[in-house]
Amino acid sequence: MQLIDSRDNEKDNLNVIPIATVITGKDGTYLFDGLPPGEYEVRFIHPQGGVIYGYPVSDEPGVDLAAGTIRKLILEGGEHIDEQNLPIDPSGVVYDSETRETVAGATVTLVAPPGFDADRDLIGGQDNMSQITGEDGLYQFLFFTSAPSGVYSLTIVEPMGYLAGTSTLIPPVLIRQIF
Repeated sequence: MQLIDSRDNEKDNLNVIPIATVITGKDGTYLFDGLPPGEYEVRFIHPQGGVIYGYPVSDEPGVDLAAGTIRKLILEGGEHIDEQNLPIDPSGVVYDSETRETVAGATVTLVAPPGFDADRDLIGGQDNMSQITGEDGLYQFLFFTSAPSGVYSLTIVEPMGYLAGTSTLIPPVLIRQIF
């Protein structure tokens, strides 16, 4: 996860310089230590693929959670703020249908219904429409409540060394339908 200065445009994910980056422990805990007082933003990012995860939870007054990060988090001198969390519901893992091993380097692309606007409806915006899996094979697409109803599907392009096409061992399934 990253700690960044608060920014004016919460959807601009290209012009961000992290103040600090940490990896959570196996139990999900993390700590940004030795920070001066100020206003910060916490965003949760996959350490290998750089995918921005969203829908964080905070009980701090005045924070803004609308953009999939914890924005406008005010830290006073000597203060320790707990419970800045990210509930995660992973969308899936790309894995080899024969060996069941995870597949790194697969490109997973979201195909959305008419009316979907990635910059409005998807955490991470247009840049998050296609994701390349890390060693863990993980991909995740998180939607804002503005996402339109309809059928959402995925296309997966396999990395070198894998055969193209749909597995005959494991048939594809509907990933999400929003009503």
